[in-house]
Amino acid sequence: MIMNLTQTGKTEIHENKKWLRSTLRHLGALLRQQRGRRPLWDAAQEIGIHPSTLARVEHGRCSDLLTFTKVCAWLQIDPAEILGFKKDSGKRDEEEATSKALLHLHSDESVPQAAANDLAQLIISAHQELARRIREGLVNGSTRV
Repeated sequence: MIMNLTQTGKTEIHENKKWLRSTLRHLGALLRQQRGRRPLWDAAQEIGIHPSTLARVEHGRCSDLLTFTKVCAWLQIDPAEILGFKKDSGKRDEEEATSKALLHLHSDESVPQAAANDLAQLIISAHQELARRIREGLVNGSTRV
């Protein structure tokens, strides 16, 4: 899937950035609500991330897929639900996942289109494998890597 960055594509990237900020703010709000009055350090240790990382996520900034996956596991929510991916018989709509990953990668104009396509596929595959390992108990969702 190759994306041509026409004006329509640039508009989609702008909309994707707004969507991403909104999604991460929502995740942060869910995290703050679940943590309640518990100390940041305690919750971060349970999740398997550094307290400063937890603070960033609570403020709507999540920089990597592993942190996102760990936070979702701790919240006991499907990452696909947070990201708004459609489900079909319990499976994520891979085409939509690829499109959103591509849009995010294309928002950085320094990343060539072919590299963005490859990275999107790699990210989706890595996330699927990590989710499978967590489901099968091979990796604890709160284990620090």
